Amino acid sequence: MKRVLILLAATVLFTGCQEMLNNNWARVFKYDMGKTEIIQLTDLEAPISPSVLDVKDPMNYSGLMKDKGGSVYAVNSYMLRSKDKKYLFDTGNGGWMNMNLDGIGENFHNIEKIFMTDMHMDHIGGMVKYDRKTYPNAHLYIPQPEYDYWMSDEEMTNAKNKAAFNKAREVIEYYKDDITLFDPATISEGGTILEDGITAFHAPGRTPGHTIYLIESGKKKLLIWGDLTYMTEVQTMFPDISVIYDNDSKQAAATRREVMEFAATNNIPVAGAHIIYPGIGTLQKQGDGYLFKPVKARKRQQTRG
Repeated sequence: MKRVLILLAATVLFTGCQEMLNNNWARVFKYDMGKTEIIQLTDLEAPISPSVLDVKDPMNYSGLMKDKGGSVYAVNSYMLRSKDKKYLFDTGNGGWMNMNLDGIGENFHNIEKIFMTDMHMDHIGGMVKYDRKTYPNAHLYIPQPEYDYWMSDEEMTNAKNKAAFNKAREVIEYYKDDITLFDPATISEGGTILEDGITAFHAPGRTPGHTIYLIESGKKKLLIWGDLTYMTEVQTMFPDISVIYDNDSKQAAATRREVMEFAATNNIPVAGAHIIYPGIGTLQKQGDGYLFKPVKARKRQQTRG
């Protein structure tokens, strides 16, 4: 009993003191795109400190955050679901995915394709468990420069976090017979069409192969922008501010500006891997940056089917 209580306490602390929810609770938000729906699947919510900002005095920006002196970030993946498609964009760290899929009437076996933005552990953490593939019927789409980065022995040797490389290589090994590598073109180059309604754009900075995806359904569009922001309130207002996690801070800032300008100019809503519920919003030009406005969403409720 004591061991159980300790584990429960650790879980509460790790998830930012979120309330303990029962196994039937889905942490999801459904975004209607006509014949297609995009479903935000939240895998983690936790406090994040301004210290992750790659600036001299990060606390100077704490006033922009939703909570004084701090904020909350999420780890999200997104599901594209239509009459004939069940795709994921990233898979989170694997913590709540089972409950989320169950809550919308799905399961791991239903996923047909997984499109990767990058291959850090908070995007692929639950893809291999118990020495087998978690998504047995899924085909992976990995950007070639992202694959090359994680498979580079030189990069791994020079990396501080070698565990991240080991995890990425584990996923690649388990799914090796079900992987498509592709070369994403940039926004200015028009991107790379992977299939009808899905266009990939190379968006380097977080990693050399970081890639974002434009989803189109009828006249509706949504840009899934992966790790473009960690602290959305700050980094939309000040796109030149990167975070200490970025592989190349200057490149990340340049990419962020290009992507935000593209989304704002074309009135395309955006969805982020680290934007808190509902995870989707719009950008409006404001000064030298942008104002992020979340789409309207009800308070998160128990969801099934």
